[in-house]
Amino acid sequence: MNDSRVSAPVALIVDDNPVIREVLRLRMERLGWLVTEAADASSGLRAFRSCKPRLVTLDLIMPINDGVGAVELAKAITDESPRTTLVVLSGFAGDQEVSNFFRKHRIALLSKNGRAMDELFAFLDRD
Repeated sequence: MNDSRVSAPVALIVDDNPVIREVLRLRMERLGWLVTEAADASSGLRAFRSCKPRLVTLDLIMPINDGVGAVELAKAITDESPRTTLVVLSGFAGDQEVSNFFRKHRIALLSKNGRAMDELFAFLDRD
């Protein structure tokens, strides 16, 4: 039996905005990715540990549920699975302190604007 889903890469989208999740999910699925979604960091942590994704997109600013925020989730991902590609999407990407923090920790940080989303999609197209 030849099931193309078996070899498809897995992505996790963690964002409290359902529109952003849908845009990312639809594009990723068209590119052949299997996509899991989470609306907050706590759910994202459970999903990450369950689906073991190759790529995680993470919104930086979300409501904190169960004591887990985006920064804690980013740390867990990088600690538990250093080979997982983590891309943080945020409206604060232009802030120099935020940018420096993520650069220091070697985490990709993209702004939630059209050009940055194009960069993410270009990355996905290459992969």
